Amino acid sequence: MKKALQYSFIFILFLIAVHCSYADWSVTNGPSGGTIHSIVANGTNLYAATDAGVFRSTNQGQSWFIVSVMPGGAISLVISNNTIIAASGTAGFFRSSDNGGTWQSDSAIVGGVYSTVAFAADGQNITAQVDSKEYISADGGVGWTYYTPAAYPMNVFTVSGGNLYGGNEFGVNVSTDHGVTWTTIQLTAKTVLSLVVNGNVIIAGMDSSAINYSTNGGKTWEASRVGTRGKDVTTLYQFGMYVFAGTRGDGIFVTSTNGATWSSENSSMSGTEVLSFASVGTQVFAGLNGYGVVVTPDTNKTWSGVNTILNGMAINSLTANNGGVYAGTTGGGVQRTNDNGVTWTSGYGGMQDTNGYIPPVNVLADSGVMLYAGTATRGVYYSSNNGVGWHAVGKGLPGMDIQAIAAKSSYVFAAVAENNVYRASNTTFTWSQSNTELGGDFPFIYALADAGNGVFAATAGGMMMTSDNGGSWSIVNNGFPCATCVTKPVTHALIGSGTDVYIATDSGVFRSTDNGTSWFLANSGLEGQILTSMTSVAGDVFVGTASGGVFLSSDNGATWTATNTGLIDMSVTALGISNGYLYAAAQGMNSGSAMWQRALADFGIVGVQESKNTIPTELSLAQNYPNPFSSTTTISFTADNVSSLKVYDALGRQVADLTNQVSRMGHISPTGSRTVEFDASALPTGMYYYRLAAGKFSQCGKMEIIQ
Repeated sequence: MKKALQYSFIFILFLIAVHCSYADWSVTNGPSGGTIHSIVANGTNLYAATDAGVFRSTNQGQSWFIVSVMPGGAISLVISNNTIIAASGTAGFFRSSDNGGTWQSDSAIVGGVYSTVAFAADGQNITAQVDSKEYISADGGVGWTYYTPAAYPMNVFTVSGGNLYGGNEFGVNVSTDHGVTWTTIQLTAKTVLSLVVNGNVIIAGMDSSAINYSTNGGKTWEASRVGTRGKDVTTLYQFGMYVFAGTRGDGIFVTSTNGATWSSENSSMSGTEVLSFASVGTQVFAGLNGYGVVVTPDTNKTWSGVNTILNGMAINSLTANNGGVYAGTTGGGVQRTNDNGVTWTSGYGGMQDTNGYIPPVNVLADSGVMLYAGTATRGVYYSSNNGVGWHAVGKGLPGMDIQAIAAKSSYVFAAVAENNVYRASNTTFTWSQSNTELGGDFPFIYALADAGNGVFAATAGGMMMTSDNGGSWSIVNNGFPCATCVTKPVTHALIGSGTDVYIATDSGVFRSTDNGTSWFLANSGLEGQILTSMTSVAGDVFVGTASGGVFLSSDNGATWTATNTGLIDMSVTALGISNGYLYAAAQGMNSGSAMWQRALADFGIVGVQESKNTIPTELSLAQNYPNPFSSTTTISFTADNVSSLKVYDALGRQVADLTNQVSRMGHISPTGSRTVEFDASALPTGMYYYRLAAGKFSQCGKMEIIQ
């Protein structure tokens, strides 16, 4: 299915802004994803090797935090006497003896591009198969010795009864000297991909769902299978009387009969690739390819995701509404958080069909009253209860693949088919074509946005705009991308920032200050970047890139600066702002996404002015008094040529315009200050912001209403 707009435009919340200092990003427990190459447990700690590095959980997988960023990611882990040994993808081995707090490089293991690393540990003795090379450590990973490997390199190791067992293309092998020498057990001419040994019971996993098992130490063997789909058995794990089998594409199976019979654990795991297992207490954890970590409290229970930091949903779009952040995903409908990313809740009621199918959500928009979701296969849905339930609004749409969406208070606009914009009222939800002018030379709608003084459409033929809710459209291409250019660039994001309009394209960022009448390039600092997404807060504009992370412009696009301190996943797919935080959905080297957040205050964007360098001496805004208050409060300020004094709620929506009172009701005190009374008796309890603007300068304050 053709997708011109993979990374959708974002509906932007307007917050109040000024500038201060910079700090680090922090990852949230958001809807995200990761390939878990290896997962191990040490006491109550869980460690996961991912493409980003090593993550740790101290609460049975409920939350995770990164403890090491490694070159090439982390591809394998092992625990040796409370020391963690991690194999990186390109820089050799690292070890930590303080739960991942600090790491030391093992220089004896020469760095390279490793495709596979198999570990086994028995006390201080560690054996490592690094592709075709075998290394052995007798001191917990401090020193390593290279040994000539067996004729066929080992794919997997396991330890039982003081002996080391290995599986390779020649079958099952055993070593009594930690891998220095090997003896092949009778199972031969079988490629062993996974292996568990418990006393005399040996279970070997192979390709095409095949299992070979022995109950007499390998003297004789029997065959069985896991599932019916012919998928490789990638990992085996002993847990008490049970053995779990993970497959490459058929989920998880369990046996309590030493491998003779297997039952599926796939009520929610079918089709997944399982790479590793670990356990803490009575819980067994599985690391998946692209879908993070899942857990079961005991055998024969339904598996469920525990780590929304690593759970594998591709995040296509972000928006915010009523204090919540919403993520449009592939695989999970619309995910929402109301606590700044601490917890996320699935919201696809009304989207899921009787077969459990949830359409991919390409784009999201918020009108202030309704949330809208444009999907890849089922058209448009709306929610009037903050994303808890969704309703289809497809009457009149000629197709179900929604490429872009924009919402105003009374209308919603959707780009569907090759070159059509459709419009529906938010009361009737009956669609009709809005853009007869968009045909011909203006095929394919990349993005839509309620920006400036109208709705803008970025098309393959350039920019178009309507100022009458879609009644008519006009071409607004002057200067885009240049005065004489015929070919127009692909647009990846389109936003409004105050009265300005910004578009992120293959040719850079363009800005219009006159409602699209003219455009100019505003790309200094973004040269060479592939732009994917944009968002803004007052005069500050953020742009996400395909490989360079997030950039910020605080001078209306004149210059851009990277703001990536602490941001690991640099492929940003969507940006959004809510409740004083910037959110970035980013895709790592795996198939899933990760949600990151950063406080706007870290960028110097705060509710109360802290930097005196950006405010002229003739502009000063005092804290309102009384505060908190229930009915009226007084706002005092000193300023020349005041252009506006407005009040906004916590979502950035304007709730009062006090500009007229500056001249009509305000008076000048003996000290030169002015006072304006604000009546908030009709407003609900909550946090509000007031913003005074004078010329190109502005200053902000925060007030609390308690009814």
